[in-house]
Amino acid sequence: MGLLEEELESLKKLTGMGSYLRLLWIPLEDHDRHGEVKCDVIILYDKDDDVAVRTLRHEFFDHLITKEIVDPLVKYLNLQKNLIDSLIYERKEVIVEKIVALLPEDKSLVVSKLLDDDLPAG
Repeated sequence: MGLLEEELESLKKLTGMGSYLRLLWIPLEDHDRHGEVKCDVIILYDKDDDVAVRTLRHEFFDHLITKEIVDPLVKYLNLQKNLIDSLIYERKEVIVEKIVALLPEDKSLVVSKLLDDDLPAG
C-alpha cells in the first residue's frame, strides 16, 4: 500500500466516515485541477506526493461535507420549492377561474365589442 492509500485509510479511520471511497492517482503534468471525486472515487492529478496528500485531504473532506450537508440541504430546498410552486399554481388557477367567471357567458367579448360599436350613439 502506497503513501496515498495509507493516508486515505487514515482519514477514514480518523473520521469514521467515507469507508466507500476509493483512490485513483493519475499524475499529470498539466491539468486544470488538482483532484476531484467521481462516483465515490477520489481522483488525484498532482505529480508531487506531498501536494497529492494535501489534495487527497481536501477532496476527502470536501466530499464528506457535500454528501452529508450540502446534498441533503439542496434536496430539502428543492422539495420546498416544488411545494411552493404547486401552491402558487393552484392559487393562480383559482384566481384565473374567478376572473373568467366575471365575463359574460352568452357571447364572446369580440362579438360583444362589435355589436356595441354598431349601435348608434344615443
